[in-house]
Amino acid sequence: MRVLFYWRPETSEEKRFQQIVESPVIDVEKEIFQSIEDLTVRLRQPLYDEIIAVFMITDQNDLSDILPIHHLLRCIRLILVLPDHEETTISKGLELYPRFISYIDSDFSDVTAVLEKMINGSSNMKTKERRVRKKFKKVLRKLLRVKFKHEKEV
Repeated sequence: MRVLFYWRPETSEEKRFQQIVESPVIDVEKEIFQSIEDLTVRLRQPLYDEIIAVFMITDQNDLSDILPIHHLLRCIRLILVLPDHEETTISKGLELYPRFISYIDSDFSDVTAVLEKMINGSSNMKTKERRVRKKFKKVLRKLLRVKFKHEKEV
């Protein structure tokens, strides 16, 4: 599991957003990007781990810069922090297919809570998958034993 963070440097919200990145609750591998170019290069690399992305968009220009790479975000769970509550901003943000939207004027506690739930939910899902695989293997072995016994008898 990996979390990719993106925000433009030298913004007034940078310090508040950085508290999410440094939160002890988020105990996974983290990658930080402060330019669209670096983020694009990373997203074009193979994604071996499950990826969650948290993007803080500070203005309309930033949002316009990130929209052209929306196709690289299809397989990534995205938390999006938008600069305002305007309808045009929200509709542009929805083109990125985020799982959760927050706003820059919030205290980011909602972002931290959602991110924590995504991370923990992912590990719970993997545990369930292991149990299902284990049961499947057990049933498959039984079927093979029965088939093998039947072939011996014939």
